[in-house]
Amino acid sequence: MYSVDNRVEFPKGKSLEDFNKVQKAIFTCLQAQLYGISPIVPFLKGPPAIGKTDFYRQIAEMFTWGYEEVILSRYSAVELQGLFVPNHESRSLEHYPLKRITGGNTTKPTIILFDEITNAEEDVQAAIQSAFQSRVIEGCKVDNNIMFAAAGNGSEDGCNSKDLSRAMLEGRLLTINCYPDTERWINDFAIPNEINPYIVGYIEWQKESLYKFNPDSGEDAQPTCRGWAKLDAAHKAEMVWNNNSYIDLVKNSEIATTLGEGCIGASEYQSYKSFVSLSHKLPSFVSICSTPLEAKLPDGMGEQWAVISNITSELSYMHKKNRELEEFEVENICSYVTRMPEEFIALACHSIGKISDQVRDSSYFTELIKKYTTTNEY
Repeated sequence: MYSVDNRVEFPKGKSLEDFNKVQKAIFTCLQAQLYGISPIVPFLKGPPAIGKTDFYRQIAEMFTWGYEEVILSRYSAVELQGLFVPNHESRSLEHYPLKRITGGNTTKPTIILFDEITNAEEDVQAAIQSAFQSRVIEGCKVDNNIMFAAAGNGSEDGCNSKDLSRAMLEGRLLTINCYPDTERWINDFAIPNEINPYIVGYIEWQKESLYKFNPDSGEDAQPTCRGWAKLDAAHKAEMVWNNNSYIDLVKNSEIATTLGEGCIGASEYQSYKSFVSLSHKLPSFVSICSTPLEAKLPDGMGEQWAVISNITSELSYMHKKNRELEEFEVENICSYVTRMPEEFIALACHSIGKISDQVRDSSYFTELIKKYTTTNEY
């Protein structure tokens, strides 16, 4: 019999509500394995480069569980007796015999993610299906602290993936379909990981630009969730030694352009570059806080998101420097926003409030939300 005692304890200050709906589904399956309720294995299915493995890794990090990835497409059924898997701490490949996860070498709960399962050979899939079904590998029972998970692309995604057999899908696997979602990416990934506010602002404006993967495209790279994250990392790496502002770097640096085109494709990067360059012509954070009633107003949605990016970029920088806003700065930001078209004010508040708790919790901001939104999200 299972009771409330058969559940994972969340870290202090955390709860199930901190997860999005996909993570909740994954967590439910993993918890069922961990406590012997059911050997059901979550199978996260979706197009490439949307962050499927991140879902599992984030859950492992929250609970300080172990986490290992096994890339099934690289191995044969025979090689499953001893795989090379990436060690994220040492950044190297280690030989990881599957027998190890049956031998009680660790008492820490551990997620074993079998990735690219839909690109694996049929005999590999059959071997993994047997392990999922019986939780036995080469005659050894898998420890209870080991949680199996799977991820892969669909056959429709143009990645040489194959649909899994009906027997496998109807067995221990529970399919969870996953698709690119702008709000989820911004709220659950971009902001917590401090992705540059100009990238966030651009995606807020051009939501379809988050993910445009097309297997028939002639470009070497395309905008994807992973591609935007790589772009942010590449620009941060260049800014280590480049003393220019982020806007100047994007506008003028040949290196930044080469890196950008390699991350999200040439055509999309040129569009992003134009967006960042546009923000340079609009009021800065300083001018908005100094003269909120005289500062130039943006014209059109592109300019509106660009000037909001000017604000959120500075707020993000101030947060990193532990510099609190003065009350007049909060008031003047809100005063400037109220001069924008009424239909955009709620969007602007939403974007700014996600970056700055100080603005979001202010009385000025609260009044704006009450006036310009029908439901209070804050």
